[in-house]
Amino acid sequence: MSRLRRFIQVSLIGTVFLCFLAAWRRSAKSGAAGTIIKHPVATPANDVLQYWTADKMRHAQATNLPKTDALERGKQHPPTPRP
Repeated sequence: MSRLRRFIQVSLIGTVFLCFLAAWRRSAKSGAAGTIIKHPVATPANDVLQYWTADKMRHAQATNLPKTDALERGKQHPPTPRP
C-alpha cells in the first residue's frame, strides 16, 4: 500500500508542477502578443476624401499582389482503416 500511496503523491506533484509550468508559460507569452501600437494620423479625413475624386479612382493602378499556388478544391478524406 505504501508504494501505491507514494506513486499517487509523485504523480500528483508532477501534475501540479506541469500545470504551474504551463500557466507560467502562457502568461509569459500573452504580454508580447497583446501589445497595441498606436500612432497618430497626420492627414485629416476630409483632405483624403477631397484627394480621391472619381477621376483619380478611375485612373488608379492596382498594386502588385504576391503570387500564390492555386488550392485544390474538394475535401480530402483520410484513408479508412482495414480490419
